[in-house]
Amino acid sequence: MGSRGHQDDLSKTVQRHPNPLLWICGRLDPTFKEAAKEIHFSHPLSRLEIVEGAAHRVPWEQPEKFLKIIQSFMSEVSLCL
Repeated sequence: MGSRGHQDDLSKTVQRHPNPLLWICGRLDPTFKEAAKEIHFSHPLSRLEIVEGAAHRVPWEQPEKFLKIIQSFMSEVSLCL
């Protein structure tokens, strides 16, 4: 995977996605944090989580917080299905 400048812009696809989406980024990752703030999800269970003390590699930099976010999201979504 290259830089965002060399990737297709999928923001419109993400915004229209019919399923719940979870976007996780680190507060210290300005590029993806700003991109995430511009996304307006269509599904009401979709959400953005910005993790303190992490940059681009949240699962490696804040594994406990990452796991809690994933577990919470999965529990919330599974209750609504």
